[in-house]
Amino acid sequence: MAQRGRKRKINTFPEIKQNILPLKSDIIFKIVFGDQRNEDVLRSFLAAALNTPEEQFEEVVVLNPQLEKDYPEDKLGILDVRVLTASGRRIDIEIQLYQQVHMPERITFYTCKNLTSQISSGQSYEDVRQAITIVILDVELLADSNAYHHIFRLYDPYNKIQFTDVIEVHTLELTKLPEVTGRKKPDDRLLDWLRLMKAERLEEYEMLATKSPTLKKTVDILKKLSSDQKTRLIYDAREKARMDEIARMRGSYFQGEQVGIKKGKIEMAQRLLAEDIDPEIIAKTSGLSLEQVQNLAES
Repeated sequence: MAQRGRKRKINTFPEIKQNILPLKSDIIFKIVFGDQRNEDVLRSFLAAALNTPEEQFEEVVVLNPQLEKDYPEDKLGILDVRVLTASGRRIDIEIQLYQQVHMPERITFYTCKNLTSQISSGQSYEDVRQAITIVILDVELLADSNAYHHIFRLYDPYNKIQFTDVIEVHTLELTKLPEVTGRKKPDDRLLDWLRLMKAERLEEYEMLATKSPTLKKTVDILKKLSSDQKTRLIYDAREKARMDEIARMRGSYFQGEQVGIKKGKIEMAQRLLAEDIDPEIIAKTSGLSLEQVQNLAES
């Protein structure tokens, strides 16, 4: 006899055999936030990052929703999400997973381009709207500060007056997130978003999904993407490109370091040769071979 009163459990997503794809991956971030169907998710994150009511982002348009066709094979570029708000503000959001040289200068440069690209010849400066850059980093950017969130504008530190907020840069460092506590804080909504980006275990995702409807929707999207073979192939290709780029950069640094060491040895040997020091002593002192020292003496 069939049992009654039992509801059949519906499995919303196929079983995830691998870890959930991380939101901090630039390619997954772009897929999630660059989709206009997820406008409520994007709006929620922007409101949290800029500490403003969500109503300010009632209308947001993603200016670059498509992924570049050949991005896995190309040189590792920046996959950002560019947003235009109803008030005309231009917001650029990007993820940085590894250390790059001159990062503050690069961030400033692209923020300025975001500003200057708004007007062309003949237009008035009054048409310029705020250009905001939000950079989420999985590496340390500011060694002199333990804060995870910084806001930079044009400001006079001597007279304590702001020149303009037309340029604004937000840096969010995942490596500096505070420990989870039971106490509620005003910026908890931003912390929840950043913890979601840093999450690795399924339990973390499930816990954060209870914090708000948009966080739950984001976790559901990540689960769905994680169950999609095509998305995993895209993610794997991007990760390979990223690791290859890191290896190339490290290789270039090591190669340059070795060239510098060898140059130093040669300069030392040349100075000792100028003092008529025995080549065998020079070889032992400099670390060069006797043959290399003799070749230097003959050149």
